[in-house]
Amino acid sequence: MHYSGAVYRPPSEARSLIVQCTLGCSHNKCAFCTMYKDKKFSINPIEQVLSDLDEARAYGRYIEKIFLADGDALILPMDYLLTVLDYIRDHFPTCKRVAAYATTKAIMRKTDEELRTLREHGLGIVYIGLESGNEELLKKFCKGVTAEEIVLNAIRCKQAGIATSVTAINGMAGANGDWQAHAIDTAKAVSRMKPDYIAFLTLRVYSGTPLHDWIASGEFKMMEPPELMRETRLFLEHIDSDGSIFRSNHASNYLPLGGTLNRDREALIQTIDAALDGKVLFLPASEAMEAVKTGQVDVAVELSSIPSPQISELSILRPVHILEFLPGARADMMQKYPQYLPTTIEKGAYNGIDQPIETVGTGAMFACRADLPDDLVYEIVKTVYSQEGVDYLGNVIAALKSMSPNLAVSYKPIPLHPGAERYFREIGLIKD
Repeated sequence: MHYSGAVYRPPSEARSLIVQCTLGCSHNKCAFCTMYKDKKFSINPIEQVLSDLDEARAYGRYIEKIFLADGDALILPMDYLLTVLDYIRDHFPTCKRVAAYATTKAIMRKTDEELRTLREHGLGIVYIGLESGNEELLKKFCKGVTAEEIVLNAIRCKQAGIATSVTAINGMAGANGDWQAHAIDTAKAVSRMKPDYIAFLTLRVYSGTPLHDWIASGEFKMMEPPELMRETRLFLEHIDSDGSIFRSNHASNYLPLGGTLNRDREALIQTIDAALDGKVLFLPASEAMEAVKTGQVDVAVELSSIPSPQISELSILRPVHILEFLPGARADMMQKYPQYLPTTIEKGAYNGIDQPIETVGTGAMFACRADLPDDLVYEIVKTVYSQEGVDYLGNVIAALKSMSPNLAVSYKPIPLHPGAERYFREIGLIKD
C-alpha cells in the first residue's frame, strides 16, 4: 500500500480500508487545523490507487467499508472517482459503503446529476466540516466558505442520496467571544441540513496554528469545561434535526454524550445539567491530562509517545511541571518491573522544559492474530524495519525514530509470530 505522510480518517471509519487518493487538503487554511500541514495537496495517480486496492484485496478476506483519503477526495474529477468506485464495486463484493471527506467547495464543483451518479456507483457517505453556523467565526477561522454555502451543499448531497456526517466545534467563539451566537447559529444551520450524523467536537489548540498565536497574544481565550457545557446545552436547546444521530464523545470532549435527535434531546440536556451540578464526574472522554488543565486534579500520569499532544497543549495553556524520579527510585522500579525501560524527556520537548528529565517508558508492540500467514507477517516486519519504514513511521510519530530490530528482539512481553521470528533469524538477531 502507498501512504504518504500522516493519514487521517473519521472515528467511524476505524475499521475501514483506507486508500489514499489525494495528498493533503485542497483548502488547508483553517486556523485551528494542523492535519495536512506536512504535505502539499496533489492527486495520486489512478494506477497507484488501483494497485493499492489490488494489494488490499489480496490480504483482506472481508472488507465492508472503504475510506477514500486524504482530506478532500470528493474534489477528484468524475472520471477518476467513477473508475475507483466501479473498481471497488467489481472487486470488493463484501464492501457495503465507500466514504470520503468532502469540503464544501468540492461539493460545489459537482452538479446534482454528478452527485446522484456518485451515489449510484457506491459513494455512501461524506464527512462535511461545518465547524460553526456563525458567518463571522467562519471568516475568522479562514474556513473559505459561508455557512449558507455549507448548508445548501450538504442538502444537495442528501437529496442525491448520499448520507452526511457533519462536524461542529464547541468553543470556537472563545470565552471572550459571542459563544451564544455560535451555539444558536450552529444549531440553526444543522437544523436546516438535518444530517444523518452530527459530531460535536471541542476546539483544541496546536503549535504552529493561527489559533495558537491568538491565544499567546491574548486575542483569544479558550473556554473552560463548564462554559463549554453551557454552550453545548444552548446548542441542543435550539436544534431541530429529527432522526439525526448526535455524538459528542470524541477524545477532545469533556463529557461523553450520545443519542438520537430530537428524541433524546432532553436526556442529553439533563446529563449536562448533572455535570454542571457536580453529579457526573467532569473528565474528558479518555485523557486524564485534561483534568489537570481544568484544575480538578494536581497530578496525572500519562503513557504516550514523546511529545504527547495532550501535554503539549497543556504546556501551551499553562505552566507544567514534569516530575522526576527520586535518586535510585527509577532503577528500583525497572528492576522490580522489567517491562519498564529507561526513557529521557529531552529539553524543549514541551513548552517550559529547559532540561532533560529522566523517567521510564514501555516498549511499543506490533500485535497480530496468531493465525496470520507467516509470509505476510514476515513481509510486514521486514518492511517496518527497513530504513524507509523506520523513516516513515518516525515522521508520523517522533518516538518511533528510535525503534530498531535489536530493541524489538530484546523487548518481547508476548511471543513472536513465526513470521517475525523468521525475519529476526534472517538478520542474525535470533540464533539457535
